[in-house]
Amino acid sequence: MSKSTFFKTLAAAALLISVSGNAMAAVDAAKFAELLKAKLAASNITMNVGGSELSGSNVILKDVEITFAGSNDSLDVDSTTFENVSEQGEGYLVGKWVMQPFEKTEGGANMKFKGASLNNIQLMPAKADDPMSAFLVYESFDFAGFEVVEGGTRVFSVGTGKATISPYKPNEKLDFDMVLNDVYGNFTTAKDEQVKKTMADLGYSELNGKVTMKGSWNPSDGRMSVPEFAYDFKDVGRLNIALDVSGYTAQFAKQMQDMAKNAATQDSSAQGMAMMGLMGQLTFHSLSIRFDDASLTNKLIDYAAKTSNQPRDAVVAQAKGMAPMAVMALQDATLMQKVSEAVTAYIDSPKNFEIKAAPAAPVSFAVLMASGMGAPAQLVQQLGVTVNANQ
Repeated sequence: MSKSTFFKTLAAAALLISVSGNAMAAVDAAKFAELLKAKLAASNITMNVGGSELSGSNVILKDVEITFAGSNDSLDVDSTTFENVSEQGEGYLVGKWVMQPFEKTEGGANMKFKGASLNNIQLMPAKADDPMSAFLVYESFDFAGFEVVEGGTRVFSVGTGKATISPYKPNEKLDFDMVLNDVYGNFTTAKDEQVKKTMADLGYSELNGKVTMKGSWNPSDGRMSVPEFAYDFKDVGRLNIALDVSGYTAQFAKQMQDMAKNAATQDSSAQGMAMMGLMGQLTFHSLSIRFDDASLTNKLIDYAAKTSNQPRDAVVAQAKGMAPMAVMALQDATLMQKVSEAVTAYIDSPKNFEIKAAPAAPVSFAVLMASGMGAPAQLVQQLGVTVNANQ
């Protein structure tokens, strides 16, 4: 090959690459914005956009207003950026949605949002055979923090946070986990003087902790298993709620959203009936509520003794005696005995306390609601309720 032919071939290749790259980047920013608005609307989030533009492979939306269902307040931002946007069939793949930091002052309180991002987003056209296609699907969420300052004093704040979701594939379950670090509350600034005094007497003028969650969900059959949803606060304890149900499909989630959206136009009776109808679609597998103590229990006993002007031993005896009364309505003598034994063991040496319901076979919520209204004594056996302490 001559030098002339070589350089001509090289120039043609460079031109081809340039044209191909420009074609790949030629995302319709306005069309992208409309599809995004439709995805958010499926989750009862309204987004209004003043303008959109393409910058390389990034889409920038300007003068954005976001409103959540049931709220009259809107979130207004000058611009928000979607990085590395590419077409995927009739939809889009997005590398990252960057939510810029902002501050807002209202009623004497300064609120500072430190930024966040959604990563590896799929924006696909809705398909009848894929219920999740109506929603915004992503693989991770990074949160830089949030705080509220009033009168120069930090009232509430959340540190960094992260949520991850396994890559979405139709008809397959999704694994997820979430953590919010450094959750802080300052009760010295409470407007209610009684709340302020009570928390100070308990030794909790300030609280520090974190919130974690782990689980899985299959949008097709609605099986949702959440073995960990925990609130863990320093010198207080760790409360974990574990739940396993089925029937919580994508369609069910949409019905729940629609019901919440229409709540303002319905009376409480209609809302109650609608909720019972929805709950009847679910099937119960198990539920566990466990508390691991980190000094809260003894502080509560000491506080009760102080405020009632009684000896500590008297308060302990009352607590042990009243425990079985809490489940008397269930008319199960065996459960009352188990509750009494567990409460006694826990108060004498507070380590952990757990209430668990795990039926031998899954039970529909419709059956459980019928039993609760007509034969509450059957609920204990249907649910397989157990109560344990210090295990």
